[in-house]
Amino acid sequence: DIWIRNNEPNNEELENQRKTEFKLNPKISIITPMYNTNEKFFIELIESLNNQTYSNWDLCLADGSEKENNHLLELINKSDKIKYKFLKTNKCNILN
Repeated sequence: DIWIRNNEPNNEELENQRKTEFKLNPKISIITPMYNTNEKFFIELIESLNNQTYSNWDLCLADGSEKENNHLLELINKSDKIKYKFLKTNKCNILN
């Protein structure tokens, strides 16, 4: 608690970070594999990204789940920063 209190930026500092203009503003792409993803964790991921002060990012999702989750698709379709590809099969099987 002490470390957070002494180091976390306050609202004014966060707003100043959001207003910062850089000479270069590269897009940061976050590539994330999915497999039967728990909705709670997915929502936490989206909220975390939306709360970042650097806004030039996109989230690229590769979904190897057995079937598409319609509720997750609704969340994905609400943002133009999220790119989604349903793979129809799990391509990240580390056990084989």
